[in-house]
Amino acid sequence: MSRINSQVKTVYTPGQPCRSAVETGRRFAAPCAMLWCILVLALPRNAHGKFRPYANNGGSLAAACGHGFALIAADSQFLHGMMITSSVFDRVVPLSDVVLMGTSGCAADCESMTHDVRTEAERYIVGAKLSMDASVAAQLCSGAMYARRGFPHHMSLVVCGLDSVGFGRVFVFDSIGSLMEGPTVTAGSAREVLQSVLDGLTPWHCSSCGKRVPNFQCADDAREVLLAAFRVAARRDATVGRLVDLTLVRQTEAPLRETVLVDGLAKSTKFLAG
Repeated sequence: MSRINSQVKTVYTPGQPCRSAVETGRRFAAPCAMLWCILVLALPRNAHGKFRPYANNGGSLAAACGHGFALIAADSQFLHGMMITSSVFDRVVPLSDVVLMGTSGCAADCESMTHDVRTEAERYIVGAKLSMDASVAAQLCSGAMYARRGFPHHMSLVVCGLDSVGFGRVFVFDSIGSLMEGPTVTAGSAREVLQSVLDGLTPWHCSSCGKRVPNFQCADDAREVLLAAFRVAARRDATVGRLVDLTLVRQTEAPLRETVLVDGLAKSTKFLAG
């Protein structure tokens, strides 16, 4: 039995699709299929045709700390594939007066993570009415990266700064928010070379309990060790640039920043392990 549908003005038979719906589907099928093909072809893919959402834009970071200071060093070379698109790329941003954050890896993920963390830092400062120290910033960054564990950021993260008692602390994070703290930390494309050099040049002393612990007497000692590590890395890793940005955090003054040209020649320092 057939009846007239007054709204569509077409003959409708129970159990069969409406003619207007079928005609509408046929009319838009070809444009939708073409749009879908364009979107699929526009997705980033590698040579084997697989989906590639990430890009590695290089960058290496190293940080050291001591009593009353924290120092972070980052090379300023920006890569796109095998091309050097910039030699003055900024990788270190402040989170508060005594905390700095450095990023390396995919530039888009670094910018997204920096925006999210700085927004949360400002919200904390306004809500708690306290200045953010290094331990609070580390927990904030860890939570932000863990929240993206399903589709993580392709980046490395280093946080350095002073804690509530004025002692320097440095942290390094993986892509899902796991953190590690130490007197010296490294991240980025040349982290293996940097960490091996830092382990050999960091000064050590024996504590009261008989353990050997690293100890930098002043910020100048940490600066020389970090620059020596980047000089060695510049000779062994093509992704490390010749310009290194050094940023120093102290309790009594604003963060100090300088740019140093490393010539790739490893210079000797007075610090030896042992």
